[in-house]
Amino acid sequence: MKLCVKHMSTDPNDIKRGNFGDFSRSLIKNDDGYQILNDSKLPDRRIFTQKGNSPVVEYFEINPGDCGKVDGWDDCKEGRERAEIKEKESDIKLSKEYWYSWDFFIPKDIDLKVWPTKVCIGQFHQDKSNDFPCRKASVIWMFQIAEHGGLYLDEQITGKTRGYTQLITHENLQKEWHNIIVHAKWSTENTGKFSVWVNGIPKANYEGITTTTGKPYFKYGLYRTKVNQYADENGIKGGTPKQSIYYANVIRSSNLDGILSFNKNLEGYKELKVFP
Repeated sequence: MKLCVKHMSTDPNDIKRGNFGDFSRSLIKNDDGYQILNDSKLPDRRIFTQKGNSPVVEYFEINPGDCGKVDGWDDCKEGRERAEIKEKESDIKLSKEYWYSWDFFIPKDIDLKVWPTKVCIGQFHQDKSNDFPCRKASVIWMFQIAEHGGLYLDEQITGKTRGYTQLITHENLQKEWHNIIVHAKWSTENTGKFSVWVNGIPKANYEGITTTTGKPYFKYGLYRTKVNQYADENGIKGGTPKQSIYYANVIRSSNLDGILSFNKNLEGYKELKVFP
């Protein structure tokens, strides 16, 4: 889908996301990599069926060579590209429960089968903590496009992948808007919980340590790794192809009711099927 409308803003803090704090652009090279758009002005509004109370959508676009650098870190040298925004800092209180929700849409004309390049459309990361000085800042939960194009939850509590859980099949991923709900009890002990629903259907349920540093935070948009390998292994010039994604109704709340009152499209989720 080619956008022909001017963006309303490139500042992620021009919209409200429940009890989330401020967000910042994360190594986005170009202004066009992140845009807030008035959904009523989009060229094909038919796809925007799950707007809830949000009058706008967030648009992320990544092109070959969209790699930034900051404070000694260089995405280009690491073979990474991104158009993401992230929480400026973690304000999580351990053992307290948090609910997260967002809607997303990936246009049908976007090629998701770019393996061995890995594509992430959302992740829970963690900062270093003075309470655990030997534990590293790292990704802990990642919503990742699989080799065949479906969406999986990648659990990386130990600093590397321990398991994948399928969330959406390739056949269904680009057909419509999807809603994700996450219920997290952040804990450095075995009392934590991380559960995921997709379109109201329970998909993943984990109990145990959910963060090793105690300072998790949320990032979303598009993040690609191993981008050089795609061109090398497929004999393609120009790098990994352009990709884009739309988000709406991103929110964090202390309870499920806060999610449902924010996004009216989720009123039927008042009694989410619980995990056994």
